This record gives sequence, C-alpha cells and structure tokens, in this order.
Amino acid sequence: MITSRRSPKISGIAELAVYLPSPAIESALGDLADQDCASEVRHVALIALQGRHRESSVRALLAAFPSAARERQWRMLAAILEAADPHLLTDCGDQLWLGRILADELPGAFEHHADARLRQRKQSEK
Repeated sequence: MITSRRSPKISGIAELAVYLPSPAIESALGDLADQDCASEVRHVALIALQGRHRESSVRALLAAFPSAARERQWRMLAAILEAADPHLLTDCGDQLWLGRILADELPGAFEHHADARLRQRKQSEK
C-alpha cells in the first residue's frame, strides 16, 4: 500500500467536505475516490460522497414534506430521522433543522416521535 504524509490531511478534509455545499467539492471527492494513491483517502472520499448524497436526499424529503398527505408525512419523517445527522436535525441554524417542517398544524405526535427518536440516536452515539 502506497501512502504519504499528506494522507491524514486529505482524509480530514474529505471528512469535512460532507458539509460543504459546493458542487465542486463533489467533483473533487469523486477524483479523490477514483485516483488517490492512498486507500485511506479513497475510502474517506467515498464515505464523504455517500454522506453528501444522503444529505441531499434528506433535503428533498424536507422540501416535499409540507405538501405530502399525512400518512406519507409519517413515512417521510421516519426516513429523515434515520438518514440525517441527529445533531443537524436539532440545530435551528442548520438547513436540516426539523423545526422547519414540524409546524403547529401537525399533530403533536410528530414532534414527540421525532424528539424520542433523536434522543435515542444521540444516546447511541455516546
């Protein structure tokens, strides 16, 4: 296995790239995943690409949520709660904040379920 001293730095950058909104980042991650000589860098770049795709899917679910039928909203909420980073879902400054979709006109069960599931997920990370 060929590695270099730059591998840990590039791996760290690739890990952070999940959260950067630039399309150029996705292209750079793809290049790293395909071409970097260090397997650790390729692996981290693939994980970052997967995270970006998952976050994109969550954003699409969040956008479609308000206009969906109530039954479908339950399924969408379940998918969002499992796919997204629980810390981002509870950060009112983040694009993925659940407060944007858990509006007053929804039954309180939505919010209670979300709170319970996010608490479980955060607890399991410890």
